[in-house]
Amino acid sequence: MRSIEQQREVSWPGAIALSALYVLLYVLLDAVSLIHALQHTEISPWGPNIALMIAVVMRYGTRVAPVTILAPGISEIVLRNAAPLGLTAIGAVVCLGCTYTACGILLRRLQRNYPQPTTQWFAVLLAVIVSSALLNAMLYSAVLIYNGDLSAGSYLTAVRIDWVGDVNGIIILLPLVLILSVGVAGKLSEIRAKRAAGGHIGGSSGIETVGPAMRRGAGFPEAQPL
Repeated sequence: MRSIEQQREVSWPGAIALSALYVLLYVLLDAVSLIHALQHTEISPWGPNIALMIAVVMRYGTRVAPVTILAPGISEIVLRNAAPLGLTAIGAVVCLGCTYTACGILLRRLQRNYPQPTTQWFAVLLAVIVSSALLNAMLYSAVLIYNGDLSAGSYLTAVRIDWVGDVNGIIILLPLVLILSVGVAGKLSEIRAKRAAGGHIGGSSGIETVGPAMRRGAGFPEAQPL
């Protein structure tokens, strides 16, 4: 019989389908954020796609890191016609993908110290998010300027918009996504627990019912009370 851990493992086709779904959602959210993009770049005052990335990493850990790291580069190729091996796409993978994936992994580990949401936990969450967003903004703005996508004089503006935009998207959407995912996961766990308990009770009562009948069929006398 397969263990519970083995039963929860996702098959390769399922993992590929879920990865494709995540990339699709990331690209769609990235496209939504292009309303006020700076000089047709990824830098915008609204970053809901980053919130999705961090939430997925916090929920599933390092096993989703390859997908979350590559998704920003794929989005650059799809939405902005970046060259697959160009500096813009690679910069998105390194600056956005690696920075925010590492942010999600760190938050996932720190969250173990806070079984219940507290003011201290939200302070830690905010500090990690703000620091990660600032690091990404400084690095990715420099990459875009070096590649000629932004003018050199717009560095501070790009850093400010990218930093504030990512923080806005994360702070607004991340708690909602985490609450929904934890709530759905909790409901599914409760349903599985009830099913397992029902199966155990049914199995026990079945054994108690079938046992005496088997003894009578085999010709063994019933045990008489003393």
